[in-house]
Amino acid sequence: MVESMEIKDMSQFLKIKEEGIGFIVITDSYNPNKVHRPDCPWVSVENFKTKVVENGNALGHFYWVDSVDTAEEKWDTHTCTKCLKY
Repeated sequence: MVESMEIKDMSQFLKIKEEGIGFIVITDSYNPNKVHRPDCPWVSVENFKTKVVENGNALGHFYWVDSVDTAEEKWDTHTCTKCLKY
């Protein structure tokens, strides 16, 4: 069973956003790693395009994960305060 995978292209990113299943982790060189719901406003096409497509993951990556626990175990993430309020 797949617990996580890197999101490498726009079609894959859009499919994950559309399906709305699981969570998206955004790793970043300058900010803490964060886990979001796929429909979070911070998980935008523009951000993905800039970080992954145009800059070739130079400053971070996008990953799909099956749970917040998986995200925390793999990347020591913080939860998004906009979409994952606990």
